[in-house]
Amino acid sequence: MLQKKYHIDREFNIILHLGGEMDEQMAQIDHLLCDEKLLELMATDFSKRYPLSSKTGRKSTPVEVILRMLVLKHLRGLSYENTIKNVRESLILRQFCRVYFNPLPNKSTLSRWANTLSEKTLAQINQRLAQIATQLKITQGKKMRTDGTVVATNIHCPSDNSLLVDRVKVISRILSQSKSIILENLPNINLRIFRNRYRTARRISRQIDSLSKTRNESGKQKRKQAYTKLIEVAKAAIKQAEKVKSILVKLDGVKSHKILQTWEMFLPRIEQVVEQASRRVLAQEKVSAAEKIVSIFEVHTDIICRGKLNHKTSYIA
Repeated sequence: MLQKKYHIDREFNIILHLGGEMDEQMAQIDHLLCDEKLLELMATDFSKRYPLSSKTGRKSTPVEVILRMLVLKHLRGLSYENTIKNVRESLILRQFCRVYFNPLPNKSTLSRWANTLSEKTLAQINQRLAQIATQLKITQGKKMRTDGTVVATNIHCPSDNSLLVDRVKVISRILSQSKSIILENLPNINLRIFRNRYRTARRISRQIDSLSKTRNESGKQKRKQAYTKLIEVAKAAIKQAEKVKSILVKLDGVKSHKILQTWEMFLPRIEQVVEQASRRVLAQEKVSAAEKIVSIFEVHTDIICRGKLNHKTSYIA
């Protein structure tokens, strides 16, 4: 159940009076977070965690406490664990978070509630805060400033041959998932359409890596020939994927529908990788950063050039 509220103790008031008060900035934030609309937005999402979250079960941590602890975490750039530690050790933060002398939620509980909030609700909370700030004349709402901080994407350095091998690997994995579904409905189908080409692609990739150190014309020509073979392997894998996709379209069922969604997501990205490798390596054409794809999983990744000695090029989200 979500209906629970901590009440301030008389003893806490006395100890807090002796210990000190919030600074001006913290007091202003404390006042802004008293808005009932913010609590209603969060409570609506929390009540959807389970079908009967708002009706049955034990009483949970108050929504107000969760909101204020998450705000504190964001303001100070803390982890969940350090947020709880800071609140536990500070009377002022206990008051700010409306915890007082009550037990604090652990980091798992706090992170679970935070993950329950949807993007739509977070956007509504931001809009409500902007509305309150406008009403209090903290801002006129005519301009918006955003944080330009970027985060490195968790991908390996995307060389052309590694990208091609990874794409063949993805196709082989999805072909394997499709195989069991198709054989249930069409047991006599030719198994060659499920051929795994990953080992072939990996062998050619190792050959390309060994030839990358050669600077003479013979080595460059052999490397180009190896790239041609690797691109042909990737194109053959795409043809397999298209055949399997056309078969899955004719089948009914939840499993086949999910696999089809996976094909529709990844096939255009894989085809883009093959096209850019052909342009860059075989046609010796320069491909702009805006046209490149460096990961089929992290498609939002951008390429930036920095002034760092060890990492001149970075891939960021």
